[in-house]
Amino acid sequence: MSVALRKRKNNDGTTSLLLAIYHYGTRRYKFLKGLKLSKPSNLADRQKNKENLELAEKIAIKHAQELSASDYAITEQLRFLL
Repeated sequence: MSVALRKRKNNDGTTSLLLAIYHYGTRRYKFLKGLKLSKPSNLADRQKNKENLELAEKIAIKHAQELSASDYAITEQLRFLL
């Protein structure tokens, strides 16, 4: 199980942020639509990009924690059935 934060360049010069989630042998992608990195032209743009990137990293960590917690919950239920 892994969750990786990826970047993808768009035609308009911005960069989209997405999560690449690998779980149970399948890979899926979750786009973070509200978070984009713009081409920085001033200090305010760079600060906004930094904040968006930090938020995206927090979302990735939270998603990974939720996936691992759900895995342990499943194994805990199976242990009681055996």
